[in-house]
Amino acid sequence: MHTIALAIAMLAISALTSTPYYEIPAGDHFQTGFRIGERFAYNIRSVIDGTEEMKTILRPFAENALPNFKQNTTMLFLQYVEDTTNEYPKYVQQLEGMSAGANVDVRDLWLLNLADEIESIVDTKRRVDGHCSDVYINYPNHKGIGHNEDGDKIIKKLGFISRTNIIGEPSLLTYNYPCQIAGSTFGFSDYGLVVSVNSLYPTKYPSRGLAINFVMRDLITAKDMPDLLAKLVRVLNKIAYGFNLNVADAHSSDILNIEVAPGHIDTLVVGPGQSSCHFNKYLRLVTPQEDIPSSQARLVRYNEYPPITENTQVLQFLGDTKNKEYPVYRTDDTSTLVTGYFDLHNKTLDIYEDNPSLGHVVYTFLIPNKR
Repeated sequence: MHTIALAIAMLAISALTSTPYYEIPAGDHFQTGFRIGERFAYNIRSVIDGTEEMKTILRPFAENALPNFKQNTTMLFLQYVEDTTNEYPKYVQQLEGMSAGANVDVRDLWLLNLADEIESIVDTKRRVDGHCSDVYINYPNHKGIGHNEDGDKIIKKLGFISRTNIIGEPSLLTYNYPCQIAGSTFGFSDYGLVVSVNSLYPTKYPSRGLAINFVMRDLITAKDMPDLLAKLVRVLNKIAYGFNLNVADAHSSDILNIEVAPGHIDTLVVGPGQSSCHFNKYLRLVTPQEDIPSSQARLVRYNEYPPITENTQVLQFLGDTKNKEYPVYRTDDTSTLVTGYFDLHNKTLDIYEDNPSLGHVVYTFLIPNKR
């Protein structure tokens, strides 16, 4: 049983912050999910009721009611649920607890946690804008990961930060979408493991397998980077879709950028004296993928910048709006919800609600160095 409390200090909190922070009392997976559901019931219901894809894609998929679609989509949905439940029963209990706490149908929560997998099968155009931007630097006194969390603008006022204290697991501090299980955005554990997620969109994938949100939920509990890679490799051939992870460790000098597709993995080590980036596009792993213009535009903009070697330069880039059609920092239907900057030299996570180049920090959390 892991009983060491997570060392958290809110060194800067804006009175105007719209992103709530919730520290969840210790409990099991169901109890933790229930408390999240109970505390954020309004947020959860608002996403379920306000997300157009729930009405036009996700529920029709579960009900085999998509027009002109030959596959039995109810069967596909149930296969995802079965495969994921068999592999990660405790995290499914957490989802069921969230359903009970918010008094919503657990099927709706499953659908929102399977949105990437389902929408890739239905082949919608929704992802043309992509999601999220990541920049990482590894220099003396300036080592960090900067992450723009991009998503549907409805989440801007509904997302939240939580610290979970599940018995038998490390404590986790994560930014969260209502309805989704923790781990698919950015955060850290009290092992000192830091993770941010950058969405990827392969066009070749199996018709069943493990929901990637649950895979990422498991990865953030790893003791260190070797343990995370071992967890990932163990389920690699079962994963239903693709994603990118950016990982650092309080006990390591390196930063890892990991590209994942079903059955395939590529790991880039960003060592001392190096920097890199990721924008929703496979850069090394050769696999068919969707063409996302904003991904290419953000990569072009990154290459136009002078070498980024300092913390403030990362924040300036993540706040860049020079390309009006495809800016790095977004304010349209796909918006930058928050920005997180992991300062790995000073062991802090800063949260920004507006353009990070302005320097308005609303939360600062200490990243622990315990194991």
